[in-house]
This record gives sequence, C-alpha cells and structure tokens, in this order.
Amino acid sequence: MRTAFSNLFMNLRLQVLLNSRKILSEQLATGKSSDGTTLADVLESGNYLRAPVSDDMAFKRVLKQVTACAITIIYKLRPVYVVLSDAPNGCHKDDRGPIDLRVCLDAFPNRSAWLYFVPNDGEDSQIDGPPGWKELVKPGGFYNVTMKDIVEASWTSYREHGVAPVEQAGTWSSLKTTDGSTLSRAWALPVCNNPKGEAISNINQKNGRNFPCICGTSDWHMDPYNPAGDESHAFHQATGLFMRKSLFHTCQRDVKCAPAESAYKPFDGDTDKHSKGPFYRCKNAGKHHEVDQKDVRTKDEKKHDDKEEKKRKKQEKEEEKKRKKQEKEREEREKKEKKHV
Repeated sequence: MRTAFSNLFMNLRLQVLLNSRKILSEQLATGKSSDGTTLADVLESGNYLRAPVSDDMAFKRVLKQVTACAITIIYKLRPVYVVLSDAPNGCHKDDRGPIDLRVCLDAFPNRSAWLYFVPNDGEDSQIDGPPGWKELVKPGGFYNVTMKDIVEASWTSYREHGVAPVEQAGTWSSLKTTDGSTLSRAWALPVCNNPKGEAISNINQKNGRNFPCICGTSDWHMDPYNPAGDESHAFHQATGLFMRKSLFHTCQRDVKCAPAESAYKPFDGDTDKHSKGPFYRCKNAGKHHEVDQKDVRTKDEKKHDDKEEKKRKKQEKEEEKKRKKQEKEREEREKKEKKHV
C-alpha cells in the first residue's frame, strides 16, 4: 500500500512544488502572484520556516506540507469526511466506533473526532476509513502526515469557517501542529458536527453502519423539522454525498428519518434529482453495535513498523546531534571573528 500511495502522490507532489516555484517567481517579479497573494501575505501567514532550521528539518516540513496537499486533492475527489461528537466520559474512552479512526485532541478532551469514507453507492454501500488510512495511523504517519494532522486542520477550519467549501477557507491561513510546523487549512475536510454521535459508524459491515443523515446542532429526533442549527445541506454539498443514493436510502429505510419535503433545497450539480432531505424525526438514530477493536496490523506489519520507528528515532537523534554540532561551530566562528575585530 505504501508503494501505491507513493506512486499516487509522486506526480501531485511535483506539480505542487512547480506551482510554488511559479508563484514565488511571480511575486519576486511583479510584487504579487496571479491570485493576488504577496510575499507580505505569506510572511504574515506564518507559512515559512523560521531559522535556525536544519536542511533535513526544512525538507521534512516542506515534504509534509506537499504530501498533505496531495492527500487532500485525492480525498476531495471522494466523500471523505470528519464526524465530530461530544464524549462525556472523555475521548479516549469513546469506543462507539473503530478506535483506529478516532482522533483525540488535548485541547478538547471531551470531544471525539472520526474520519470516514463512503467508497461506493448502492443499497448495500458500506462506510470505511479513507483511502490509505492504515498508512496514516502507523508510527510517523505517511511522510510525517498523520490522521491527527488531517482532523486537527479540519476541526480548526470548521470552527472558523463552518462547513464552507475548502476553497473558501483561506489558502494562506495556517495551523500550528503538534510538531511545531504549519499546515495550510486549504486542505481541511468537511466536518459533520454531531454532538450525540449518531453518525459515528462501524466500518465494512452493515451492523452499526451509520450515515451522516443530519449534521449540526439539530436533534435527530426533532419533530417537527426546525432549520435552526441544521448544517446537513452544506455538509452533503461539500462532501458530494448528495449524489449518493445510498445516503438517502439508508437514512429513510434503516434510520427511519422523515424527509422535510417543504424545506427541500436543491443541491448544485444534482442532475439526477434523486436527493432528498433535510431529515428529521429519525426513529432509529443513535444505535451503535459492539465494534471489533482488533489491531489492524499483521505481525509482519508490526515488526516492520517497530523497526521503522527505531530507525526514525535514531535518525532524529543523529539530526539533533548534527544540528548541535553546527550550532557549536557557528558560535566558535563568531567568537574568532570577534577576536580579530
């Protein structure tokens, strides 16, 4: 899978780097790029590397940014989304879904986030983790991009912009991640705010399959329909789920949601006119089945991951040692220069 992922991102990564070079050239030549961004905008955003930063560290941070953008380009072509729920007993104790797809953030200990993907359409359509998710949960992630990075950026974008299309979230606005680097919020994914967790789902099986029928602060059992707090239309539009017949079929047949036909709002691009909603009075909402929480990795994968983790830690120590040596040499040169003055 890692080889397939690497090949998939290779061309995208090259295109992003070439585009970055083009934008910088435009800024140096004319004072701003074709999209109106100036160097001052970049400096103000914090999307640059501050000294002292070693070459290896700079390369890793740039690679992380580019990889994150590549992942988003792929995910935007598919209905990949984040479910955000309250977790009264604490995020780390929330086992309503597969814990490998759960993300906990220290700043929000009583909320849990889950990353999902609807791979196909039809009556028996399942819910799964997004493409390559097993790579993202491994130690070090995929080229240093982790599931936590994706959710953290998406969560931050949602708090600031709501369920706005990703393009409207501000290309140059940045998010500080736990390793001190920055990630553009331009690659944040749509978030279904779901306080009671009705949309937390099991994966690859019908039992416990829960589609995001309603998003926002609206109660899934509300009757009659109340548009206040309902973000379902914006979410289904942003993810493209409005094109999936399985969403509306499952929400009506299995979850027993009633469509509020009088409040129906058409979706942009809905040429088949099969979308329904918004939903209310979901009689079977909030049902969760016991989830098999087995480690997704085989013994060989665990052995490989442990080896890679040791290798990564060794490299980090060597890089830190190299950085300290370079810093010491620089200080010695400065001392010598001062003596000659």
